[in-house]
Amino acid sequence: MNPEESVKAFRDCGAELALAHHYGTVQLTDEPIDAPVKALATARVAAGIAPERFRVLQPGEVWTL
Repeated sequence: MNPEESVKAFRDCGAELALAHHYGTVQLTDEPIDAPVKALATARVAAGIAPERFRVLQPGEVWTL
C-alpha cells in the first residue's frame, strides 16, 4: 500500500489512529529512503489528518498509548 492508499484506507475505515511502519530499514528501490515518509505527510495534510492521528515510527521506536 503506498502512502496515498494508506491515507485513503485510514479515512475509509474511520480509523482513530494509524501507524506507518516497514519503511526506512532497507533500501529496496531507487527512491530516496525518506520518500515514503514525505509522501505520507503530503497525503495526510491533503486529507486534513493531524500528525498525531497517523504516526510515523522510526525503526525501533515504540508507541505506547
